[in-house]
Amino acid sequence: MDDKVDYSQWSSEKLLQRVTALEEDLRHQNARYELLAQKRRTSSPIHQAKRSRSARQFDPSKYSTRLIALKFAYLGQRYNGLEYHANNNTRYPTVEEEMWKAFDKAKLIFPTHNPDLKEGEPNWEGCEYSKAGRTDKGVSAFGQVIGIRVRSNRPLEEQATGEGVSNGNGVTEQDNSKRPSDGEPLPPRQVAFDPIKDEIPYPQILNRLLPPEIRVLAWCPSPPPDFSARFSCEERCYKYFFTQPAFTPTVGHESLLSAKGDHNRQRESWLNIDAMHEAAKKFE
Repeated sequence: MDDKVDYSQWSSEKLLQRVTALEEDLRHQNARYELLAQKRRTSSPIHQAKRSRSARQFDPSKYSTRLIALKFAYLGQRYNGLEYHANNNTRYPTVEEEMWKAFDKAKLIFPTHNPDLKEGEPNWEGCEYSKAGRTDKGVSAFGQVIGIRVRSNRPLEEQATGEGVSNGNGVTEQDNSKRPSDGEPLPPRQVAFDPIKDEIPYPQILNRLLPPEIRVLAWCPSPPPDFSARFSCEERCYKYFFTQPAFTPTVGHESLLSAKGDHNRQRESWLNIDAMHEAAKKFE
Protein backbone atom coordinates (compact mmCIF):
# COMPACT_ATOMS: atom_id res chain seq x y z
CA MET A 1 0.00 0.00 0.00
CA ASP A 2 1.33 3.43 -0.94
CA ASP A 3 2.46 5.71 1.80
CA LYS A 4 0.15 8.55 2.76
CA VAL A 5 1.04 11.74 0.91
CA ASP A 6 1.94 14.73 3.07
CA TYR A 7 0.30 17.67 1.36
CA SER A 8 1.50 20.12 4.02
CA GLN A 9 4.80 20.52 2.19
CA TRP A 10 3.19 21.15 -1.22
CA SER A 11 3.04 24.57 -2.76
CA SER A 12 -0.26 26.23 -3.63
CA GLU A 13 0.33 25.75 -7.34
CA LYS A 14 1.06 22.04 -6.91
CA LEU A 15 -2.02 21.58 -4.71
CA LEU A 16 -4.25 23.22 -7.33
CA GLN A 17 -2.85 20.91 -10.02
CA ARG A 18 -3.51 17.91 -7.80
CA VAL A 19 -7.15 18.97 -7.11
CA THR A 20 -7.76 19.57 -10.82
CA ALA A 21 -6.43 16.11 -11.69
CA LEU A 22 -8.57 14.44 -9.03
CA GLU A 23 -11.71 16.25 -10.25
CA GLU A 24 -10.99 15.15 -13.82
CA ASP A 25 -10.59 11.54 -12.71
CA LEU A 26 -13.86 11.76 -10.77
CA ARG A 27 -15.75 13.03 -13.82
CA HIS A 28 -14.46 10.19 -15.98
CA GLN A 29 -15.32 7.64 -13.30
CA ASN A 30 -18.88 8.98 -12.89
CA ALA A 31 -19.37 8.89 -16.66
CA ARG A 32 -18.30 5.23 -16.81
CA TYR A 33 -20.60 4.30 -13.95
CA GLU A 34 -23.55 6.09 -15.58
CA LEU A 35 -22.92 4.32 -18.88
CA LEU A 36 -22.83 0.93 -17.18
CA ALA A 37 -26.00 1.68 -15.20
CA GLN A 38 -27.79 2.73 -18.38
CA LYS A 39 -26.83 -0.51 -20.12
CA ARG A 40 -28.07 -2.56 -17.17
CA ARG A 41 -31.41 -0.71 -17.13
CA THR A 42 -32.06 -1.08 -20.85
CA SER A 43 -31.10 -4.76 -20.86
CA SER A 44 -33.20 -5.72 -17.85
CA PRO A 45 -36.34 -7.83 -18.46
CA ILE A 46 -38.50 -5.33 -16.58
CA HIS A 47 -37.45 -2.45 -18.82
CA GLN A 48 -37.98 -4.51 -21.95
CA ALA A 49 -41.45 -5.53 -20.76
CA LYS A 50 -42.42 -1.90 -20.11
CA ARG A 51 -41.12 -0.87 -23.51
CA SER A 52 -43.08 -3.62 -25.24
CA ARG A 53 -46.25 -2.66 -23.36
CA SER A 54 -45.94 0.99 -24.37
CA ALA A 55 -45.42 0.08 -28.02
CA ARG A 56 -48.24 -2.47 -28.06
CA GLN A 57 -51.46 -1.36 -29.72
CA PHE A 58 -54.69 -1.51 -27.74
CA ASP A 59 -56.93 -4.23 -29.16
CA PRO A 60 -60.64 -3.55 -28.45
CA SER A 61 -61.64 -7.03 -29.68
CA LYS A 62 -60.12 -8.53 -26.54
CA TYR A 63 -62.58 -6.77 -24.25
CA SER A 64 -66.30 -6.92 -23.65
CA THR A 65 -68.47 -3.83 -23.40
CA ARG A 66 -71.62 -2.78 -21.59
CA LEU A 67 -74.12 0.07 -21.74
CA ILE A 68 -74.13 2.19 -18.58
CA ALA A 69 -75.48 5.52 -17.39
CA LEU A 70 -73.28 8.10 -15.69
CA LYS A 71 -74.39 10.96 -13.47
CA PHE A 72 -71.96 13.85 -13.17
CA ALA A 73 -71.74 17.50 -12.16
CA TYR A 74 -69.69 20.42 -13.40
CA LEU A 75 -69.08 24.10 -12.80
CA GLY A 76 -69.50 25.80 -16.15
CA GLN A 77 -67.64 29.06 -15.58
CA ARG A 78 -64.54 27.88 -17.46
CA TYR A 79 -66.38 26.00 -20.21
CA ASN A 80 -68.15 26.91 -23.43
CA GLY A 81 -71.20 24.85 -22.52
CA LEU A 82 -71.64 21.10 -22.49
CA GLU A 83 -71.91 20.18 -26.16
CA TYR A 84 -68.93 20.04 -28.52
CA HIS A 85 -69.33 21.12 -32.15
CA ALA A 86 -66.75 20.09 -34.72
CA ASN A 87 -64.89 22.90 -36.53
CA ASN A 88 -66.16 25.42 -33.98
CA ASN A 89 -63.10 26.90 -32.32
CA THR A 90 -63.94 28.65 -29.05
CA ARG A 91 -61.91 30.37 -26.39
CA TYR A 92 -62.92 27.87 -23.74
CA PRO A 93 -63.27 24.07 -24.09
CA THR A 94 -66.58 22.30 -23.71
CA VAL A 95 -67.43 19.81 -21.00
CA GLU A 96 -67.83 17.07 -23.63
CA GLU A 97 -64.24 17.61 -24.77
CA GLU A 98 -62.93 17.00 -21.27
CA MET A 99 -65.18 13.98 -20.81
CA TRP A 100 -64.06 12.48 -24.12
CA LYS A 101 -60.38 12.99 -23.25
CA ALA A 102 -60.87 11.09 -19.98
CA PHE A 103 -62.77 8.23 -21.66
CA ASP A 104 -60.19 8.00 -24.44
CA LYS A 105 -57.14 8.12 -22.14
CA ALA A 106 -58.59 5.39 -19.92
CA LYS A 107 -59.41 3.28 -23.01
CA LEU A 108 -63.00 2.96 -21.84
CA ILE A 109 -64.59 3.59 -25.25
CA PHE A 110 -63.97 2.20 -28.73
CA PRO A 111 -65.40 4.76 -31.17
CA THR A 112 -65.80 4.01 -34.86
CA HIS A 113 -63.24 5.79 -37.02
CA ASN A 114 -64.57 8.98 -38.57
CA PRO A 115 -62.43 10.38 -41.41
CA ASP A 116 -64.11 13.77 -41.13
CA LEU A 117 -62.74 14.32 -37.60
CA LYS A 118 -59.21 15.41 -36.80
CA GLU A 119 -56.90 13.51 -34.47
CA GLY A 120 -57.94 14.13 -30.87
CA GLU A 121 -61.41 15.47 -31.66
CA PRO A 122 -64.29 14.01 -29.65
CA ASN A 123 -65.81 11.06 -31.48
CA TRP A 124 -68.79 9.27 -29.95
CA GLU A 125 -69.72 7.19 -33.00
CA GLY A 126 -70.36 3.56 -32.13
CA CYS A 127 -70.48 4.30 -28.39
CA GLU A 128 -74.29 4.59 -28.09
CA TYR A 129 -73.69 8.00 -26.54
CA SER A 130 -76.64 10.10 -25.39
CA LYS A 131 -77.07 13.04 -23.03
CA ALA A 132 -80.03 14.19 -20.99
CA GLY A 133 -79.72 17.87 -21.84
CA ARG A 134 -77.45 20.70 -22.89
CA THR A 135 -76.14 23.76 -21.10
CA ASP A 136 -74.83 27.04 -22.49
CA LYS A 137 -71.56 28.81 -21.83
CA GLY A 138 -70.93 29.45 -18.15
CA VAL A 139 -73.90 27.34 -16.99
CA SER A 140 -73.33 24.67 -14.35
CA ALA A 141 -75.08 21.34 -13.90
CA PHE A 142 -75.36 19.14 -10.83
CA GLY A 143 -77.33 16.18 -12.16
CA GLN A 144 -76.32 15.74 -15.80
CA VAL A 145 -76.76 12.19 -17.13
CA ILE A 146 -75.24 10.46 -20.14
CA GLY A 147 -75.61 6.97 -21.56
CA ILE A 148 -72.56 5.32 -23.10
CA ARG A 149 -71.15 1.92 -24.02
CA VAL A 150 -67.84 1.32 -22.22
CA ARG A 151 -65.20 -1.34 -21.75
CA SER A 152 -66.03 -3.97 -19.14
CA ASN A 153 -64.19 -6.46 -16.97
CA ARG A 154 -66.74 -9.12 -17.87
CA PRO A 155 -64.96 -12.05 -19.60
CA LEU A 156 -65.63 -12.23 -23.31
CA GLU A 157 -66.81 -15.84 -23.03
CA GLU A 158 -69.54 -14.86 -20.59
CA GLN A 159 -70.76 -12.00 -22.74
CA ALA A 160 -70.85 -14.18 -25.86
CA THR A 161 -72.48 -17.27 -24.36
CA GLY A 162 -74.19 -15.96 -21.27
CA GLU A 163 -72.76 -18.84 -19.23
CA GLY A 164 -72.01 -18.16 -15.61
CA VAL A 165 -73.36 -14.62 -15.75
CA SER A 166 -75.17 -13.09 -12.84
CA ASN A 167 -78.64 -11.85 -13.73
CA GLY A 168 -78.31 -8.89 -11.37
CA ASN A 169 -80.07 -10.59 -8.48
CA GLY A 170 -77.09 -12.64 -7.39
CA VAL A 171 -78.35 -15.73 -9.26
CA THR A 172 -76.14 -17.40 -11.83
CA GLU A 173 -77.98 -18.71 -14.85
CA GLN A 174 -76.56 -21.79 -16.57
CA ASP A 175 -77.40 -23.46 -19.87
CA ASN A 176 -78.62 -26.93 -18.80
CA SER A 177 -78.36 -28.27 -22.35
CA LYS A 178 -74.57 -28.11 -22.06
CA ARG A 179 -74.35 -30.04 -18.78
CA PRO A 180 -72.25 -33.26 -18.97
CA SER A 181 -74.09 -36.57 -19.02
CA ASP A 182 -73.83 -39.14 -16.21
CA GLY A 183 -70.34 -40.51 -15.81
CA GLU A 184 -68.59 -37.58 -17.43
CA PRO A 185 -66.30 -35.44 -15.24
CA LEU A 186 -67.73 -32.12 -14.16
CA PRO A 187 -65.96 -29.04 -15.52
CA PRO A 188 -64.22 -26.77 -12.99
CA ARG A 189 -66.70 -24.45 -11.31
CA GLN A 190 -66.31 -20.86 -12.39
CA VAL A 191 -67.21 -17.95 -10.14
CA ALA A 192 -70.01 -15.82 -11.56
CA PHE A 193 -69.11 -12.32 -12.66
CA ASP A 194 -70.59 -9.70 -10.34
CA PRO A 195 -71.70 -6.74 -12.49
CA ILE A 196 -70.81 -4.25 -9.76
CA LYS A 197 -68.12 -5.66 -7.46
CA ASP A 198 -66.02 -7.13 -10.26
CA GLU A 199 -66.52 -4.24 -12.65
CA ILE A 200 -64.17 -1.38 -13.53
CA PRO A 201 -64.58 1.49 -11.01
CA TYR A 202 -65.70 3.97 -13.63
CA PRO A 203 -66.25 7.04 -11.39
CA GLN A 204 -62.87 6.69 -9.68
CA ILE A 205 -60.95 6.25 -12.93
CA LEU A 206 -62.68 9.15 -14.68
CA ASN A 207 -62.35 11.51 -11.71
CA ARG A 208 -58.59 10.95 -11.67
CA LEU A 209 -58.42 12.12 -15.28
CA LEU A 210 -61.04 14.88 -15.29
CA PRO A 211 -60.46 18.52 -14.25
CA PRO A 212 -61.52 19.33 -10.68
CA GLU A 213 -64.57 21.27 -11.95
CA ILE A 214 -66.06 18.08 -13.43
CA ARG A 215 -66.94 15.19 -11.11
CA VAL A 216 -68.62 11.86 -11.83
CA LEU A 217 -71.08 11.23 -9.01
CA ALA A 218 -72.55 7.78 -9.74
CA TRP A 219 -73.10 5.13 -12.39
CA CYS A 220 -75.97 2.79 -13.24
CA PRO A 221 -74.84 -0.74 -14.16
CA SER A 222 -78.06 -1.96 -15.76
CA PRO A 223 -80.07 0.62 -17.70
CA PRO A 224 -82.73 -0.72 -20.10
CA PRO A 225 -81.35 -2.08 -23.40
CA ASP A 226 -82.97 0.81 -25.30
CA PHE A 227 -81.87 3.41 -22.76
CA SER A 228 -81.33 6.94 -24.05
CA ALA A 229 -80.34 9.67 -21.62
CA ARG A 230 -82.27 12.12 -23.79
CA PHE A 231 -85.50 10.27 -24.54
CA SER A 232 -85.67 8.24 -21.31
CA CYS A 233 -85.50 11.42 -19.24
CA GLU A 234 -88.82 12.12 -17.53
CA GLU A 235 -88.07 15.59 -16.18
CA ARG A 236 -85.43 18.30 -16.08
CA CYS A 237 -84.98 20.88 -13.36
CA TYR A 238 -83.55 24.32 -14.18
CA LYS A 239 -82.74 27.05 -11.66
CA TYR A 240 -81.96 30.63 -12.70
CA PHE A 241 -80.18 33.04 -10.38
CA PHE A 242 -80.40 36.80 -10.99
CA THR A 243 -77.33 38.26 -9.33
CA GLN A 244 -78.00 41.95 -10.12
CA PRO A 245 -78.81 43.57 -6.74
CA ALA A 246 -81.06 46.23 -8.24
CA PHE A 247 -83.33 43.73 -9.99
CA THR A 248 -86.80 43.68 -8.43
CA PRO A 249 -89.76 42.07 -10.29
CA THR A 250 -92.74 44.42 -10.61
CA VAL A 251 -96.32 44.11 -11.72
CA GLY A 252 -95.22 44.53 -15.34
CA HIS A 253 -93.38 41.21 -15.26
CA GLU A 254 -96.36 38.87 -14.86
CA SER A 255 -95.39 36.98 -18.02
CA LEU A 256 -92.13 35.85 -16.50
CA LEU A 257 -93.39 35.36 -12.96
CA SER A 258 -96.11 33.03 -14.27
CA ALA A 259 -93.39 30.57 -15.33
CA LYS A 260 -92.68 29.74 -11.69
CA GLY A 261 -93.55 26.13 -10.85
CA ASP A 262 -93.50 22.78 -12.66
CA HIS A 263 -94.32 23.13 -16.34
CA ASN A 264 -93.51 21.35 -19.56
CA ARG A 265 -92.70 24.27 -21.85
CA GLN A 266 -90.76 22.35 -24.44
CA ARG A 267 -93.38 23.05 -27.13
CA GLU A 268 -94.42 26.44 -25.77
CA SER A 269 -90.88 27.75 -26.13
CA TRP A 270 -91.16 27.16 -29.87
CA LEU A 271 -94.80 28.12 -30.40
CA ASN A 272 -94.96 31.33 -28.35
CA ILE A 273 -91.97 33.18 -29.76
CA ASP A 274 -93.89 36.47 -29.97
CA ALA A 275 -94.97 36.20 -26.35
CA MET A 276 -91.38 35.59 -25.30
CA HIS A 277 -90.19 38.68 -27.19
CA GLU A 278 -92.89 40.79 -25.56
CA ALA A 279 -91.88 39.53 -22.13
CA ALA A 280 -88.22 40.23 -22.81
CA LYS A 281 -88.96 43.83 -23.85
CA LYS A 282 -90.29 44.55 -20.38
CA PHE A 283 -86.77 44.09 -19.02
CA GLU A 284 -85.27 46.64 -21.42
